[in-house]
Amino acid sequence: MRWFAWFVCFIAWAVPLYAQKDSLQMYYTFPYLKQESPAWATPQQKEALQTLAQMKQKLAYLETRNDQKEMAMLAHRIGVECDKQADYPSALQFFLKSLKIRQLLQDQKGIASSLNSIGIVYQNQDDYHKALAYFQQSLDIKQKIGDKIGMSTTLNNIGIAYRKLKNYDKALASYQQSLQIRELAQDKRLIAMSLSNIATVYEYQQKYALALEYYQKSIQIKEELQDKLGLIFSLQGLANIYREQQQYAPSIACAEKALLLAIEEKSYREVSISAEQLYKAYKLNAEYDKALRYHELYKKTQDSIFSIEKMRVIAKLETDMAMEKQQQIIEKHAKDLEIAQKQADADRMKNLAQEEMHKHRTDVLQGIAQKTRLETERLKAEKKASSLEMQKHKEEKEFQRIILYLILAGLLGAVSAVWVIFRSKRKEQKANAELRVAIDTVSLQKKELEHKKQAITDSINYAKRIQTTILPPHEVFEAVLPESFIFFQPRDIVSGDFYFLEQVEDKIVLAAIDCTGHGVPGALMSMLGKEILDQIIQNQRVTEPDIILNELHKGIRKALKQTQSTNRDGMEMAIVTIDKAERVLHFAGAKNPLIYIQNQEMHHIKGDRKPIGGEQRETERIFTRHTISLPTEETMFYMFSDGFQDQFGGLHNKKITTERMKELFLEVYTRPMAEQQQRIEQFFHAWIAEGNAKQMDDILVIGFRL
Repeated sequence: MRWFAWFVCFIAWAVPLYAQKDSLQMYYTFPYLKQESPAWATPQQKEALQTLAQMKQKLAYLETRNDQKEMAMLAHRIGVECDKQADYPSALQFFLKSLKIRQLLQDQKGIASSLNSIGIVYQNQDDYHKALAYFQQSLDIKQKIGDKIGMSTTLNNIGIAYRKLKNYDKALASYQQSLQIRELAQDKRLIAMSLSNIATVYEYQQKYALALEYYQKSIQIKEELQDKLGLIFSLQGLANIYREQQQYAPSIACAEKALLLAIEEKSYREVSISAEQLYKAYKLNAEYDKALRYHELYKKTQDSIFSIEKMRVIAKLETDMAMEKQQQIIEKHAKDLEIAQKQADADRMKNLAQEEMHKHRTDVLQGIAQKTRLETERLKAEKKASSLEMQKHKEEKEFQRIILYLILAGLLGAVSAVWVIFRSKRKEQKANAELRVAIDTVSLQKKELEHKKQAITDSINYAKRIQTTILPPHEVFEAVLPESFIFFQPRDIVSGDFYFLEQVEDKIVLAAIDCTGHGVPGALMSMLGKEILDQIIQNQRVTEPDIILNELHKGIRKALKQTQSTNRDGMEMAIVTIDKAERVLHFAGAKNPLIYIQNQEMHHIKGDRKPIGGEQRETERIFTRHTISLPTEETMFYMFSDGFQDQFGGLHNKKITTERMKELFLEVYTRPMAEQQQRIEQFFHAWIAEGNAKQMDDILVIGFRL
């Protein structure tokens, strides 16, 4: 394509290092991607602000003339420009101004346009329920006046809002209605947008064949129209799907192409998404050097995006204040408008702004280097033995030829023949001796390798016995929680998962913990975690689950000196405190959830999206406490690490997923504890066997009935 050829020529002229064809190199050749204030990254931004100032001056002039029709149009245009610059309070102010004038003029098409734009302002701030209210009002008016193209736009916006709310059926229905209208209008750009949106919903529903079909249709149209931003979104969708299907080569190819386009279009967010996709694909493909480099790019762009997100939080708060001031106007001219709880919105937006990027860590198994060296030496010894054998065979043939020559030469060669025979015998003896030495060396090295392997295995088995001592004995578990079961299956001999049980007076503290890594590194983390938990609960007598998580986080960071080093190890966990006297259960989670079934209804309480230990940007890490009443009817609780639901297998070699796990809990929760454990274990092993897979992580599932 012409634009791509031009872009390559420009980069080749501007940055000679582009000849390496490295997407990361492309990143470092664009300084605007490293500005701390991206709103001022380009001259176009400054020009946009100047244009905005001029439009405001013109609006003031129109107000002196009371030209209401032109005022409504210009106020709407100003609102669009403010929204583009994430100045949401100003955008809302001008859209409301435009709406008021258009209602006075009874301009139905203009009213529908203003309502749709107000919905977009709220959608840009993740307030999808408010956005849907405005979109529906806009759609109703457009249906009455027969504005087909306007209907397709608003239906598309409704689909986006429902997709963000994870109501995929309604999102898909809205997108398909929008597509039908756009196909009748033969608008290729809008058709490509709808195809891409439908593909996104199928991707979330894990209907990958349909998602691939729609993404490829959209890409074909977008390439024809040279729609670069649209191409980025579709290529990123393909990269996600190929990675989920473990097709890493096409996933990397799509993400690389999307990254180049994102850099060209100067889009922080899309550079970040593509870099994260490349990091995940290379990591899963065991190309750790490339994965690390793209993780660094992802981290750099996330820092800039974090600044933008903070601006969006401030803008959201200001928007709510502006909305409060405009309440009387909204009630007069739009009866169905609502004001949501502003403080709750602000808190939620702050939490979203403070989310941390995913940590990166690769497991390095001890002893691989030694094993590789011994294997190399063994191969060298075998090669040397083979060479000596060939030398021996060659000399035997040479010896036979000499004998033949001596016989033909007669008696004159007798003396020479004796000498040659003697010398050949000496060489043969020497060769045999060297061959025996080589064979003995290979045998000795093999025994040494087997001995070291056995020593390592013995050490890990001994470590398992030590680790087992930190786990609550079965009889203690039965005494404290008679109605309970534990499905605990380490991937290796020792485990990074462990469970904790302690009774403090009339309260029971129970936790399911998943440490960073598995095997020996994970086991070491589990020992450290158990020691700190004992200090908090046994020595300090702390029983509140949220405070325990907070103190454990501090203890891990202090023990691993994470404030002075690059160490980012930690753990994820779910912890409950059972107060039998008060008939309540308190829960707190560090990324891990709690599932319980009460009155035949399943409840899923998510943990906070923050781990124990690792990087900390906030002043203090605070965790949320949830309280569950315990009625006289029995309630079944489940706690678990992520090993069970992330296990690959089944007919199509996919993950079990949290949804399948919930279905399994609903199937077994009324049965006795032993039968529940047996059914869950049978399901897990059958899933692995059906997919001819191997256990990928440590498994821990705890169930108890109160």
